[in-house]
Amino acid sequence: LTVQVRELAAGHASLVAEVRELAGQVRELAAGQASLTARVDDLTAQVRELAQQVRDLTEQVRALAVAQRRTDDRPGRLEGRDLERWYRERASSVFHRILARARLVDHGELAPMLDAAVEAGAITEDERAEILLADVVVRGRREQREAYALAEVSVVVDAEDLRRAVARARLLERATGRPVVPVVAGERVAAGVAEEVRAAGVWRLLDGRAEMEPSPSA
Repeated sequence: LTVQVRELAAGHASLVAEVRELAGQVRELAAGQASLTARVDDLTAQVRELAQQVRDLTEQVRALAVAQRRTDDRPGRLEGRDLERWYRERASSVFHRILARARLVDHGELAPMLDAAVEAGAITEDERAEILLADVVVRGRREQREAYALAEVSVVVDAEDLRRAVARARLLERATGRPVVPVVAGERVAAGVAEEVRAAGVWRLLDGRAEMEPSPSA
């Protein structure tokens, strides 16, 4: 019996040691679980932060794309103004096939002429304002008499440029009592518009050269 008691005591002691060892392992596992949970929480926060950064970058890219489109549009407008200035500065040489002794008529000269035309009842105030919107006005001689040329300038000449050139030339003709030649000028003509220009009997100047002469009556 004493031997059995001793064996039971030894077994109990061994069981207690195993239970303590298991308890230690459980604590280690619990600590590991807590550490893993903390790391998962940290990773989750990092993922959320990265997601927000991606959203912010996406918005920045969209804003840059819009700004780029606006920048892409701007050179075309600058080219148009530069082209108008180019034709004004070279009026004598560029328009020489249309008018002999061609020279630019600037607003300082044109405005008083139109004021006189308004006073004479040849044109209205609105028509005066419309003529002053013309890109280039040139004076010279055509068929041995004083005449003018009125040009609408665009990088790409379209149907609206053609319409304005013809309409403003007619108004200027009424205002001055002199023949006025309508002209469209630019780097190229939009598809489908060249035939309209020809049919309207309007001069077409591309890169400063007369690419097409209208009918003899123009």
